[in-house]
Amino acid sequence: MIRALLALLGMTVISNWCVHGYPHFKSLIPNGSDVRDPCNKVNIWQGVGHLAKGGGGPRNPFGVDFALNDKKWNSTLCLKDSDGDGRSNGVELGDPGCVWTTGSTPTGSPTGHPGICEPLDNSQCLKTNSGYKCKRQLQCDAINSPDVIPFEIRLPLTQVPATDTTYTCMNFAFPADKDYHVIADKGVIDNHHVMHHIVIFGCPNQASFVHPLNTTYDCLGSMGEHECKEQIALWTIGLAGLCHNEKAGFRIGVGGYKYATMEVHWSNPGLRDDYTDSSGMILYYTPVLRPYNLGNLLTGDNDFSIPPGKSKYVVNSKCTSDCSTKIMSSSIFVVAGYNHMHELGKAMTLSHKPSGDEERFLTHDPHYSYANPVVHVFDPPIEIKPGDELKTKCTFDSSGKRTITHQGDGASDEMCNSYVIYYPKEALWDFECTSYRGFPSCYISELSAIIDKRFNHRSVKEKRDVH
Repeated sequence: MIRALLALLGMTVISNWCVHGYPHFKSLIPNGSDVRDPCNKVNIWQGVGHLAKGGGGPRNPFGVDFALNDKKWNSTLCLKDSDGDGRSNGVELGDPGCVWTTGSTPTGSPTGHPGICEPLDNSQCLKTNSGYKCKRQLQCDAINSPDVIPFEIRLPLTQVPATDTTYTCMNFAFPADKDYHVIADKGVIDNHHVMHHIVIFGCPNQASFVHPLNTTYDCLGSMGEHECKEQIALWTIGLAGLCHNEKAGFRIGVGGYKYATMEVHWSNPGLRDDYTDSSGMILYYTPVLRPYNLGNLLTGDNDFSIPPGKSKYVVNSKCTSDCSTKIMSSSIFVVAGYNHMHELGKAMTLSHKPSGDEERFLTHDPHYSYANPVVHVFDPPIEIKPGDELKTKCTFDSSGKRTITHQGDGASDEMCNSYVIYYPKEALWDFECTSYRGFPSCYISELSAIIDKRFNHRSVKEKRDVH
């Protein structure tokens, strides 16, 4: 209905299709898909030539040398010690004899990272690695309280399809014997080679499930159960976890969410057919309820296209004062927020303009990195009132692209989403205030209701005329 309405409004709507980025670079070096994060020796470093673990953004010393060598693996690049830690790139990538060729099997396994100097605490390496910092684990003292219970939900061991983008979902039940608050969460990642993100969406208690509980199903395009919409937990590359404000939590149980959908996004650009995965999340919940229930509001644009060859392309979205008035019954208090784009994203800002006051930043990432998300925490919380405006601005760099990149669900598509976690949840009746190609969604919803009403009225009249 929304796309049809956009067409009626004279707006161009282009169907989504995938445009591949640069994951194939991993196939141009030995063991390119098996280089580990020097911080923990477990996580896969997806973008070997970049400072960001997931790729994109500034190059590390190996990435610089790789580009200067015409993106070719040969003895020149193999014998070079890009990160200056005393071991050649060939030794660190499992090709000490410099005999590997594209498509062949390396003679050994990786012994280190060719672009990150190791050991990390070495004085010379601290200087060389000035642009790289280890990601910390979830820091949340509250989860150590004796009343807090970990709730782990994971996929059964599942075969990962040999396709670039796969969305797998699973519905599950929360404990429902009493009311609880979810106060923190973190990811449990089984296969770092393919994991892009995990989201848990709360379902209304009256939801009619299409798929049975605890059974996986393909959900690309449908994003899981249609009625399960509010995001209550998230893991993405580079995110240690979320620890919520001490005054609030996401309510589950008797008076909250009894069911949820876990959505897992796998990215498998190498089209390998030998991957399996059983990733999931741990939610920390407590029967000691906090004063407020948390909600999660989505802003941004849900339908845009980025032309190729642009070093700076901006997508703007606005939750207008009219829209915020329509979805808010009273003030909300924002305790945290974070932005989400993919690899073309270079800068992103969610700003807040109170009615009659100056605009101010909420989530401001002037140097956005997909693989290093920033969670902005507000203490004291920021008040947003009905009638205030929220503006989302996403800046992309498509200078390395030859084709159009569309907004979409795939890793090679793009997104312009900003999330704010707030309390009290009851102050908002909707989970999003977004736009479609810059046109506010609340206006589209109104137009949709008018058209439906007129269509139904006409259908009833035609039936009466027939009789």
